[in-house]
Amino acid sequence: MRLSQQYAQNSRTIRSTRIFLKGDSSGGVSRRKIVETLLLTNVVSSTFMMQNANAIPEQKSYSSNARNFDRLSSGDSSGGSLYNNNPSPASAARRRAMLGCKTESSRREAMKMEGLSGLNERECNLRVMDGDAEFMLKALRELDCPTCPYGIKGA
Repeated sequence: MRLSQQYAQNSRTIRSTRIFLKGDSSGGVSRRKIVETLLLTNVVSSTFMMQNANAIPEQKSYSSNARNFDRLSSGDSSGGSLYNNNPSPASAARRRAMLGCKTESSRREAMKMEGLSGLNERECNLRVMDGDAEFMLKALRELDCPTCPYGIKGA
């Protein structure tokens, strides 16, 4: 609560306290009435103050290590990297496809899409190095997962 809002709230409470005290028909103000009014005022003002105290502040990270731990604790295992499954240079496409060959889930997806049986890492690498990287890139596009390790679902 900002200071101006708190001041407005306190002034409303004080006004209501004055009205409550003036409402006494005996003409005088009893000690009991004053104590009840002060207790009521304190309860109301402390209730409004506690609403702000219960709010959880945003975590502030002061180092890259702390930011990495925050990212990991939120469930993002990507290492903070962005992976491109549509690289334009042929060398980048081969590099990305070779990474896909190392991952069992991407090899399984490639076998399913190509209708192959028993594609191991060596055969996959040879096929990519012979110039056919597109079969693995298609599998990687199917398994695209920005928060997974290497950007591959199941890696």
